[in-house]
Amino acid sequence: MSGIVWQQWTLLAVYVLAELADIALINPSQAGRKPSDTLARTFWRAGMIALVLTI
Repeated sequence: MSGIVWQQWTLLAVYVLAELADIALINPSQAGRKPSDTLARTFWRAGMIALVLTI
């Protein structure tokens, strides 16, 4: 059981790191995407994924 949990949290961490890398690559001239909005959306998604994985 603990192996499955470890795998799920590793997957979640990789997802969050990928989203943070995407935020870092945002071009400042793109007025439609604010890094803070993207970050909030990223943590909302990560939280929902974590919730689903713990069920």
